[in-house]
Amino acid sequence: MVVLQLLTLVTEPIQIAMTCPADQIVCIASPAYSLSGGLPDAPGTGVYSGTGVSAGMFDPTIAGIGVHTITYTYTNLTPCSNFCTFTIEVIAQPVNPTLNTQSPALPSVCEGTTVSATFNAGSGGNGCSDDYIVIIDGGAPVAYTPGTPVGGLATSTIVIQGRRDNCAVNSGCTENYVTLASWNVVPQPTAPTTAVMSPALSTVCAGTIVTLGGAATGGNAGLSCSIEYRFSDDGGATWSTASGTIPTFTAADGVGQNIIEARRVSCQSGCNSTAWNAVAIWDGIPQPGAPTTATKDPAFASVCVGTTLTISGLPSGGNEGAGCGFQYRFSTNGGSTWSSPSATVPSFSAVNGVGMNLIQARRNNCQAGCSTSPWGTIASWDGVPQPTAPTTATASPASASVCEGTTVTLAGPATGGNDGIGCSIEYQYSTDGGTSWSTASTSIPSFAAVTGSGMNIIQARRSSCQAGCDETSWNTLATWNGTALTSNTTTLTECDSYTWAVNSTNYTQSGTYTSVSGCHSEI
Repeated sequence: MVVLQLLTLVTEPIQIAMTCPADQIVCIASPAYSLSGGLPDAPGTGVYSGTGVSAGMFDPTIAGIGVHTITYTYTNLTPCSNFCTFTIEVIAQPVNPTLNTQSPALPSVCEGTTVSATFNAGSGGNGCSDDYIVIIDGGAPVAYTPGTPVGGLATSTIVIQGRRDNCAVNSGCTENYVTLASWNVVPQPTAPTTAVMSPALSTVCAGTIVTLGGAATGGNAGLSCSIEYRFSDDGGATWSTASGTIPTFTAADGVGQNIIEARRVSCQSGCNSTAWNAVAIWDGIPQPGAPTTATKDPAFASVCVGTTLTISGLPSGGNEGAGCGFQYRFSTNGGSTWSSPSATVPSFSAVNGVGMNLIQARRNNCQAGCSTSPWGTIASWDGVPQPTAPTTATASPASASVCEGTTVTLAGPATGGNDGIGCSIEYQYSTDGGTSWSTASTSIPSFAAVTGSGMNIIQARRSSCQAGCDETSWNTLATWNGTALTSNTTTLTECDSYTWAVNSTNYTQSGTYTSVSGCHSEI
């Protein structure tokens, strides 16, 4: 018996040779990219699969940090297929370097200062290293080597930046520059220029306490500078010890003698100390003195009682002080008592007596440490009585009666009464017993007598006086009765004698005589 065995033949697929891409390292922030490099890839279809893979694209952010196995599968037309695997490691983005030291460790520096910085190295990434740049005054970046001094010519800013860079190509591991150290650059400090003077006056009296009303200001402040002060009371010949305390001192006399200076010192960040600069100057003047001079009104050494006395204008003389006003007082008893002080110029009536009428003045309400001055006499007047009319004169002829037509006058100026000050004597006469008078005149009158009892009169008064002296009333100085003219004739022989009854004249020499009212002439 023959046994037949049925065999089923199965054809074994031919193994396809495969080559996968090399293992890869990418940063998580790398954008999705196409996978390639798997062989063979044609004819047929090559397919990539694995975490983060979609439609042939690998997205690191979807895959996440870690090592991911990616499969490449190829199927030909037979259809025969095969696969291979490779890895893609997704790593974190690189970490930029950080600041280690910044010198100087301040936000700002003065012009001319060099700066430097050192850093803590960055980390991560694929094959990355650190690099640094410095940017001066906003200009083009320049490579910077950590710890190197830079910026000596900067005028506004110095910025040092760093980054984690130079990573493997196509790894997507890059970082941008970040600022690690920066400085503002400011001008070098200059001395203060301004201060509030106390007192706020350019001139003060010697002995005044002078100081500043606060810290000095102005100039460039620099960085963290303090202000020092010093003072001089001799115009800068010598100075006090420098101090951070605002000085207070006693002013001395002299122009520009009293000075406070200030400067900036103990600065930081390469800022230099400044020169000294005057922030306050006071001229010193002597303390005020009493006034010594004034324009008297009236401008006489003596005045008549009752005259109004005052001064015109302001007094002068003595040290003026600073900002002073005037006070006045007066006395009518030679200074035994005084009126109350007043800023008003006094006006008062003179009294009788030598040196009895006085005005004094002093300087007060002064500024700038100037004291009230002593009193000083600026005007004095002797007081004399008001004038009275003359009382005495020598009549000429010196008889109570005169013949009609006789020239009558005074033998000299009138006298008597009070003289007053600067007065002249005026005269007037009358030939009608005072009913009418001649025009007043300073000339002694001389006129022809008329007949009548008391008809011929000369009067005088004092007038045109000065220094407040009043004109006087008229006073009678001389009076003559006037006798009418008559004619009588007598003849004497030798050895006769005759006494004329009218004028009691005795005649003994022979001759003929004619008498006219007692006035006789020999014929």
